[in-house]
Amino acid sequence: PLLLRVKGTLMCEEYDERHELRVMNCAGGMQAAESFDEYMQVVVGEIVALRDAVLMFFPPDPAESEGNNDHVLLSLWHEGLRSVLAHLGVPWPLGEALECVDIRDFDGLDDDRDAVADIDTWQILHDAMDRLTERCMGNTIDTYKLLGAPHEADGTVETHQDGLCWAVAVEGKFEQDFGKECDPEYEPPLPVWGRGSLGQNY
Repeated sequence: PLLLRVKGTLMCEEYDERHELRVMNCAGGMQAAESFDEYMQVVVGEIVALRDAVLMFFPPDPAESEGNNDHVLLSLWHEGLRSVLAHLGVPWPLGEALECVDIRDFDGLDDDRDAVADIDTWQILHDAMDRLTERCMGNTIDTYKLLGAPHEADGTVETHQDGLCWAVAVEGKFEQDFGKECDPEYEPPLPVWGRGSLGQNY
């Protein structure tokens, strides 16, 4: 199965955890994801469906100010996003990061469902981790990073004192020294599993 592995030390707690990444099939059951690209396409597809529902069923109230409408919209979005991610069972730290996806990330996305498949899911996750880092700045956890190391996906969660690595791979395909050394200054090249930029191809 495809696994998300989290390994290291964070806030004096040791981690070496494995979470199977599963997606919903056409029959409504859960099955192992074949790749991280497929997993993210399914998760982001569900997030886009939430976005469509929020915009359809809660249009702006002309009697309210733009600020009030935005407040209601974002409140509904964040509440719905947490529910979607919980329903899909997205594990930490991916789930926590994806809670920072902004509904405006999908501005310009029309009703063409083929366009959803062209969304750059890597960029969506990258931007969400940047927002989570900004939100956490000054707190115990300082940075969330998406890297481009040997696995299907790699990242780090770091504090001033310690940190951990996370990676996605098939069991048995994790690097032998995974999680033992994590250099926060390392800036590898971008991974290649994204599918093109948001706003293109439609």
